[in-house]
Amino acid sequence: MSYILTTIGRDSKVAVIECDDNESPKKGERKISFDTLLKNVKSGLFVDATNKCNYTGGKVFILKEDLSC
Repeated sequence: MSYILTTIGRDSKVAVIECDDNESPKKGERKISFDTLLKNVKSGLFVDATNKCNYTGGKVFILKEDLSC
């Protein structure tokens, strides 16, 4: 699995999405490592929002600050 840092939704929330290894980032997106994701989730910066999203490709982690908007 790969992890891509991107924005989602009409209000452009910052998110990390889990996807297949063969998926390439689009303009403005970046691939990040699992360790980077894990560190940001453990610190509370990103939260697992998979159950709140309509994404079927894998897990979705959203910047905690963006969820309070």
